[in-house]
Amino acid sequence: MQERYEGKERLGDSRFDIIFSMIIVMVVTVSIIVTAAVAFPLGTNIENPIDMANQIEPLLGTWAKYVFGLGIFAAGITSAMTAPLAAAYATTGVLGWKQHLKSYKFRAIWLFILIIGVVFASMGYSPIQLIVFSQYANGLILPVIVLFLMFVMNNSRMLGENTNRTWLNIVGWIIFAITLLLALNSFEII
Repeated sequence: MQERYEGKERLGDSRFDIIFSMIIVMVVTVSIIVTAAVAFPLGTNIENPIDMANQIEPLLGTWAKYVFGLGIFAAGITSAMTAPLAAAYATTGVLGWKQHLKSYKFRAIWLFILIIGVVFASMGYSPIQLIVFSQYANGLILPVIVLFLMFVMNNSRMLGENTNRTWLNIVGWIIFAITLLLALNSFEII
């Protein structure tokens, strides 16, 4: 966003892109949840990806393993590209380094994160265990990130007149409460 939108006059375009992207993400997420609810009823024991492909066989027949394989491949490729890229942007930003794809330090961080992924994948860890672990980590960190964003988005010294409006603060605090409750529930605290 920093490279694409410069200046206050592009703020509307940036908001449109974010809202449009979030709607697409929401549609995909709801589709995954609905599909999982249909294909994996409560009590279904999933030990490996083959079990997942077998579960959707009644819906897709002999095409189930190919569709599932394509979905896993697409998820892996998009994660392998975007997660290290996002981490490289975040790390270089925090360290005050150039945030550019041609920067040596940026590429080094990106490559380091990719190598870590390859090492863990080749050590024989179950991908399902790694996915579950990463989701627990996300659930733990998400309320902290929402809280941090709420304070930053209301800092008039940093954002001037572009701070959150009242209705955005209400929505933000509701999101914080939901993410906190989900995190506490996932760790069986409540």
